[in-house]
Amino acid sequence: MDVTDLSKVAGRKRMNTDAEKLREKVSRETAKIIKLKVAQDTAYWDLKERLQQLQGAHERLQQNMVDVQMQHEAASAHYTRELRLRPATLNQLAGARGVCDALEDYGERLRRCVGRARADRAALQAAYGHAGARLRQLAADLGRARRAGV
Repeated sequence: MDVTDLSKVAGRKRMNTDAEKLREKVSRETAKIIKLKVAQDTAYWDLKERLQQLQGAHERLQQNMVDVQMQHEAASAHYTRELRLRPATLNQLAGARGVCDALEDYGERLRRCVGRARADRAALQAAYGHAGARLRQLAADLGRARRAGV
């Protein structure tokens, strides 16, 4: 074997080593991308489940508000009848007003809670979009790395 053969063998060995390092790097990056995708999917499904829970709670609260409003209207009609029939009902008026005020406060708290839930949902959707963009960027970087290594 002469010097040129030795340098060719050394060059092949270096190329094989470089190719192996590149394969390892691609494997590590692929594993990272898979982990990110799994984390993203998990976060997405957790958010989706939480959103469904919040929507269910919101629908129940809306129905409760309708029920409470109907009860309030029935109580108001009953109060009007009692007011005409008995002056003693005037004493009960203060209690009914207190209940109405409490219900209005409760409704307002519910509206604020739903507003916060919507804001949280929007923030989570933005975070999900950012994670998706990052994942696409990593995939593009991986594609460029593969093309550059070939």
